[in-house]
Amino acid sequence: MLPLMQVAAHTYEIDPRRFGRNRFHVWFLGIFWLVWTPITLGVTGILALGEGPTGFLVVWLCFGWLGVVLIPWSLLTQNRRQRIEIGGGSLTLTGAGLLPWTRRSIPLDRLGTLTLEHYSKESVLTLNLFTNDRFPRRVMLATFVDEDGKQALFQGLSAFLREQGVAFDARNEPAEQRMQPFG
Repeated sequence: MLPLMQVAAHTYEIDPRRFGRNRFHVWFLGIFWLVWTPITLGVTGILALGEGPTGFLVVWLCFGWLGVVLIPWSLLTQNRRQRIEIGGGSLTLTGAGLLPWTRRSIPLDRLGTLTLEHYSKESVLTLNLFTNDRFPRRVMLATFVDEDGKQALFQGLSAFLREQGVAFDARNEPAEQRMQPFG
């Protein structure tokens, strides 16, 4: 198992380059993007020609172009480091958003659950932090790291949070219950 990636007394850093890649996730997004982009370009052309249901196509293209831009962005930034800092009564996450400098703060009393599980039947295994708000916020960590790396990170992050005296629930989906893609 990899050593705890604690870089300071109150800071934990996730460096995806230290772990293996979830190749299924990377390839799936790449192939999906190769199919999605021409479809989006075709729908844009249909709308430009004034064909089809205009209102529907405009709404569809909003999501279509988001996919065209955000899928390659996520693949290009898959090695981005994420930092978790504890101080001042809050947990601050850096690099866990769309942009590398995005900072999210969660008051420690609202930190709910650290999970390693499939979010739904169709999803890949994810490492998440959830708030315990009325409408819980989900922050995904180490998105493109393989299953073994996420397991190591789950254990390391759990230990780090306990060392800091943070109250949280931990939910680790047992390996025998984890779904394998296409299998």
